[in-house]
Amino acid sequence: HRFLGMAGTDGSRPALDLMRLAMESRAWLAVTPLQDLLELGNEARMNLPGTTEGNWQWRLRPGALPEALAEGLAGFTRVTGRA
Repeated sequence: HRFLGMAGTDGSRPALDLMRLAMESRAWLAVTPLQDLLELGNEARMNLPGTTEGNWQWRLRPGALPEALAEGLAGFTRVTGRA
């Protein structure tokens, strides 16, 4: 409930809500994994804590970043003063 109040949303897209909160924060740096921007699931995990194999293998495939998302992110970066 606290998150929904801070995010000011219904919580249906929590990864994007967290990205927005980070981008709008006073923090010097805001980092968002591409997997979160693309709203991917467990199939796109970078690593699984407690395991030693199969980590850090996920890669963004060419053309997998929709142009509309890239443009929206660029605009949001400018609006939040992070360009």
